[in-house]
Amino acid sequence: MRTPTGRESALTVHLRHPLSLAAIAVAIRALYLFVAPQADPQDTPDYDEIALNLLAGKGFVSTSNWFGFEIRSWRPPGYPVFLSAVYAVFGYHHVAVQLIQALLGGALVLVVHFLARQVEPGLAVATAIVVVVYPPLVHISSEIMSESLLTLLLTTAMAAGLRAAIADRPSWSLAVGVLVGAASLTRPVALLVWPALLLGTAVTHHRAHGQITSSWSRGAGWFSGALLLTLLPWTLRNYAVHDAWVPISTHGGFILARSNGPDPGWRKADGWGIERKALEGTPSEVERDHQWRRQALDHVRADPARWLRLCGERFLRFWYPFRPDYNIGFVLILPLAAAGFARFGLRSNFLPLSALCALSVVVFSCALYGSTRFRLPLEPIFLLYACAFGLDWWRRKRSRMLPLAYWWVAVNALIWWQQEAVRGAVVKILQTGGLK
Repeated sequence: MRTPTGRESALTVHLRHPLSLAAIAVAIRALYLFVAPQADPQDTPDYDEIALNLLAGKGFVSTSNWFGFEIRSWRPPGYPVFLSAVYAVFGYHHVAVQLIQALLGGALVLVVHFLARQVEPGLAVATAIVVVVYPPLVHISSEIMSESLLTLLLTTAMAAGLRAAIADRPSWSLAVGVLVGAASLTRPVALLVWPALLLGTAVTHHRAHGQITSSWSRGAGWFSGALLLTLLPWTLRNYAVHDAWVPISTHGGFILARSNGPDPGWRKADGWGIERKALEGTPSEVERDHQWRRQALDHVRADPARWLRLCGERFLRFWYPFRPDYNIGFVLILPLAAAGFARFGLRSNFLPLSALCALSVVVFSCALYGSTRFRLPLEPIFLLYACAFGLDWWRRKRSRMLPLAYWWVAVNALIWWQQEAVRGAVVKILQTGGLK
């Protein structure tokens, strides 16, 4: 640690250390558990049942939410296995999970600091500080959902991917493949990291060398091979269970069908429920997945204009600020993040991150249902763009930035104060337009 100058205290310098920031992040998340609102259970009962069945020796299976039918590959294994490990050590207590997830939040601060250093060293401390206090990343520690684990794994994979492109060593490329595999086994959409890193680093490499060299090809090979090997044991397990190839999950067909149908599930309060007749009519878990996928394609082919309209609606839904409370933290940084993406997104050091954000938004809007849950694992990257633009603007146009910042904070504070009335008005508008 460098010696403090006359203008900065020892405390100020100490708080710039990533370990100090991580410790503060853990403390904030642990304290938040005392005031955290009661979360909607959503997927929690299913995760819990699988975790407890694993501990009881019954295998990776759930039945309670499925009318007694055994469902063995609906969920990817990452989060249920994480829960079972916590329950094995501490017993079946959600508080234990929440505290472990608070520790994951501290680890995320370290990872974001490392990620920012690969992009631009001057961004590391500022971005890490924002992650420490950023409300959505604090809140996810309190939910028994996969977001905490996924956000850490996905951000770590991107940080390691940028480092691998710089270090040009097989060990880094192998580590990236394992991390992307682990993230994908937590939520399959994390597989988008694979093309994002390959595309982003290929363009960057070509810019630097005028061509794609053998060093990039070797790194891409190590990365891809490690990813496949990480996924392979679970894929082979699924083949043994179903006598069919299921790379990760049998959940995708259902999501595609309910997202792209004439009356999509995300517009209805109970749109994601599965009726008993769907299970009785097609007892095979894999065949149901195939049927739902065919339904989704049939819906798109039958009415492409309707599908395009749904894409637009889901794109807007992805940025929706009420979940259900006003997400003031996200709205405050959104203009800075968008400006940072526009200003820096095509620069070589940002390009793999930009590729991941762009691919994710396209998939969430055009194929899936644009949930704000999908946005959360990308928000550390959004914060990096916001800090990049904010620091650059502060250096160049500080006098113009302050008045705008005051007004922006004041307007959002007013909305947050009157959020019930504002949310009611917004929901009414959406319902009138058939969007909710």
